Amino acid sequence: MNPRKKGAHELACLRTAPNGLADFDECYGLDNLRDYVAYMTAAPEVNGVLETIPSLVDSCKIGVSLGHSAATHDVARQAHRNGAKMITHLFNAMTCFHHRDPGIVGLLGAAEKEHCFNVDTGGLTTDTYTPQVARSFYGLICDGIHVHPNTVKIAYNSHPAGAILVTDAMGAMGLPDGEYKLGNMSVDVGLQKGMAGCPRAAVIQGTHTLAGSIVTLIECVRNFMEYTQCPLVEALEAASLHPAQMLGIADRKGTLKYGADADIIILTDSLQVESVFVRGELATPETVGR
Repeated sequence: MNPRKKGAHELACLRTAPNGLADFDECYGLDNLRDYVAYMTAAPEVNGVLETIPSLVDSCKIGVSLGHSAATHDVARQAHRNGAKMITHLFNAMTCFHHRDPGIVGLLGAAEKEHCFNVDTGGLTTDTYTPQVARSFYGLICDGIHVHPNTVKIAYNSHPAGAILVTDAMGAMGLPDGEYKLGNMSVDVGLQKGMAGCPRAAVIQGTHTLAGSIVTLIECVRNFMEYTQCPLVEALEAASLHPAQMLGIADRKGTLKYGADADIIILTDSLQVESVFVRGELATPETVGR
């Protein structure tokens, strides 16, 4: 991660990768990455990361998501070409959008085929030598705090099929106000009078720095529908099908088609969770964690 965009992460835990994949091996162990990691967030401008993305994708078989980054748009585009296919909690912990250099956010507007300016004709032409690259998926924290509702709508209108709802929730989700721990840091959960609208949020103690969220995923679904006015099916797919597509497991997750894992959530008409099935078995206090 870029130290300037570390968010609630501890500075002492951040590192660079000047030796490429060898540094990832030293930090995590390549076997651990292959066996236990589905995808990871990395800042492509950090020393060694951009060049290592293809190895992480091809050798370790994990997805790479761009985030906690101050990358320019050119660097973000190269990371995307190198195999990074996700943006971690879009708009948060990254360079703000600028019309001359939109940074990582600019990937929302990236065409699936590269274009170049033809000096002879004075117009845009498709670069036929550049292979087509699928557009990025992007995570959105729809708690009404991390991202303004109108900003959520802009992202959705730009690329509906790439939207992935995430909570970024920490351990206080569903718990009362009070003091909690996030790693070695103390976090206060409650009404934040120093923030616009005085929202109920989690912040690093003594600051206004958000320490993740306390929102549930079904709340994100309801908020997403309200903010974007999208159809119900698109809001549900943003919390099910799209993340499965990003992870490359849509053959068995995020779908109700024959042969898929029977992971099913039953919702009421008002989008409240009524029951949960995991691989076809009703989740109860007795069955969870077995």
